[in-house]
Amino acid sequence: MPRPRTQISPHLDYADLTQRYVQCQDAGEKNRWLVIRLLSHPKTPMSIEQTAEICGLSCSGVRKIARRYNAEGAVGLVNRQRLNPGGNRLALSDEQQRLLRQRLQSAPDDGGLWSGPKVGEYIETYFGICLHPSTAWKYLRRLGLSLQVPRPVHHQSATLEQQAEFKAGLAGHVAWLRSLFPNREIVIWAEDEARLGLQPIVRRVWAPIGERPSAHHSRRYQWVYTYGFVHPATGASYFLLLPRANVSMMQMALELFAAQVNPHRQQLIILLVDQAAWHMIPI
Repeated sequence: MPRPRTQISPHLDYADLTQRYVQCQDAGEKNRWLVIRLLSHPKTPMSIEQTAEICGLSCSGVRKIARRYNAEGAVGLVNRQRLNPGGNRLALSDEQQRLLRQRLQSAPDDGGLWSGPKVGEYIETYFGICLHPSTAWKYLRRLGLSLQVPRPVHHQSATLEQQAEFKAGLAGHVAWLRSLFPNREIVIWAEDEARLGLQPIVRRVWAPIGERPSAHHSRRYQWVYTYGFVHPATGASYFLLLPRANVSMMQMALELFAAQVNPHRQQLIILLVDQAAWHMIPI
């Protein structure tokens, strides 16, 4: 014998249910309003099974929501955590959060990266509060941190002091050139190369179990080099695709670049390059 259709108590009419559903910002609560709205449609109320499929719930879950609404009205659908402010009380005070935020600006004591367990250990050590690692992870998000892939930095890259020294030297060089050529515009550009390569890739194919197929290909690289010139002050750029990276190609790139950006030789261009072997050529 089929179960009788679930009846919804008329605490709110269909227009009010629709308005509550549209204006609700809480995802779980919004889904419960949708359940009651579908079950109480004035012309074509849906069954428990149809409502469960639309809302992504089980049939027993839909019946539970309907029973709670019938018994308690609109209060039975709201997020109960909002009715219990004590349940949302933070474990750390505002001052403790400020101190934790300040500590997170630098690396942990082991020199690595911050994680949920490390934050929990720090909170327990300095504040005497024991937190679950997942709660400590939430504090990382609350205090403005996010999961990111670290940017790789070469171990021989310049330190902050070396970078500051380079910038000061560049500024002094620009000032010296301006004193020598007061009527010429001094422009700074930067240049680098990148190799764009292609290697044949053998992908998976369907084959009978126990028989490994063969794929004939030539395992060789093909590539070109991108020569990029960038004007940091304006973001202007100029790119060349050349087959190799060597002295002759670099000389060609410089000539083409100069003809493009300084055809009338009205500017003095300072070009910043790295210390690749093919950059050490007379200009």
